[in-house]
Amino acid sequence: DNRCRSLNHHRNKLVSTNIKVTSQLNQPYLNHFSVSFNINKNSKKLGKMAEMAEELMSPETCALIVDIRSRINSIKYLKFHNDYMSALNPIDELEPLEDKDAPKTFMEIKPITFDEMITAKNAQVYWDTVVKCRVIDEPCNTGFVVEVALVDTQYTVCRSMFAGLFDADDINVKFGFGREMAIINPYFNGQYVSASRIENVVFLKRNVNRCRVCALEFLLASAWKSCRGCKARYCSDKCWKFDVENMRHYLICKSIIN
Repeated sequence: DNRCRSLNHHRNKLVSTNIKVTSQLNQPYLNHFSVSFNINKNSKKLGKMAEMAEELMSPETCALIVDIRSRINSIKYLKFHNDYMSALNPIDELEPLEDKDAPKTFMEIKPITFDEMITAKNAQVYWDTVVKCRVIDEPCNTGFVVEVALVDTQYTVCRSMFAGLFDADDINVKFGFGREMAIINPYFNGQYVSASRIENVVFLKRNVNRCRVCALEFLLASAWKSCRGCKARYCSDKCWKFDVENMRHYLICKSIIN
């Protein structure tokens, strides 16, 4: 028995050593194997990602993103020609909101979605609620209002605007593509979602390793294709062409703007 135990011990040690060496030598192969294994294991997740991609590539979403990108391009152009104020829209003048402290504990907060706010058709602040969402494109900075396109956990896309004095670098970090956030006491007026005050926006993690169009998350560093001008990432040539043809990528691409 002792001899068998000793042999088994050495055999297990040898196997673990071989696995360790193999993982160091064939890391790309193992990465591809783990990706295929996860895909087969998480078929439900793939179904949800396909549903999200369908929503993100819908005509309504394309129209929203093109509108925000057009404003980004207009503001940069008019700033250069010292005609900045003509780029502003009356929507930039956010309505004053009634102030109220955020709930002290998470037990007091009820989750809410964009659909629930849109179907209500009432301009109001949804007190003691929180909506979790993610930025799906570049933010538009008008100087005192940040305008972004957000998608919530139910894959509903909505325009969002936040009032406050932000530094340009601060905006790119807080409201950049891939930033996840939780808006406590959200406000919806029929056109856009906002926060009752900026302190009620909780900035969560940011993941830029996503396709700019379908939001597919990259597991491998070599999986994406990048735009040479603005470094936007895409999972395939199909998504790249979709962004160029349907979302007017040239409006935000630095190589074309400059």
